[in-house]
Amino acid sequence: MNAKNYFTDSAALGKEGGLDSTTARRQLPALSLLDAFDNQRPPGLWPHIDRTRLSRELRERVDNPDAIDQNPANLCGIVSIVRTWAFDFPMEYVRFALELYTRGKAQMIGRSARMARTVNPSVDLRHAAPPQGMPHADWIVAASVRESLNNVFDYSPGEGIFSVKAWTLPS
Repeated sequence: MNAKNYFTDSAALGKEGGLDSTTARRQLPALSLLDAFDNQRPPGLWPHIDRTRLSRELRERVDNPDAIDQNPANLCGIVSIVRTWAFDFPMEYVRFALELYTRGKAQMIGRSARMARTVNPSVDLRHAAPPQGMPHADWIVAASVRESLNNVFDYSPGEGIFSVKAWTLPS
């Protein structure tokens, strides 16, 4: 908060949990989760997600959350939230993606587990192939979060006329 009692991003820059605080100290636990995933090789519930590619892309995003890309999937609103979450909480972001892949559901946790949101993508979404050219790590996370926020439509790559299933409404 600044002197006028409203939040500005610049007020958080350089502070723990702010938008400029991705550090090796916070990245190492996320990379350790990926090492364990690579060594244990658990089976996945997403037949069109390549596990090796998923791990590689998650590592790239831990190093640089700006690499998160919606590509042709009409998920820009969700991707902006996921990018900030991956920047501030890389371990929680990686854990979320890996649990989606191995368990078919995961909790989206940030600063507090009390405010966690369970994301349980539909079977149809888990069996949908990512849109052509979309990174697998970004598809599994963004499409799952998007679908969990929409009480009307399940999300899929064929999101319907005017991309209606991908719309992110204020509510």
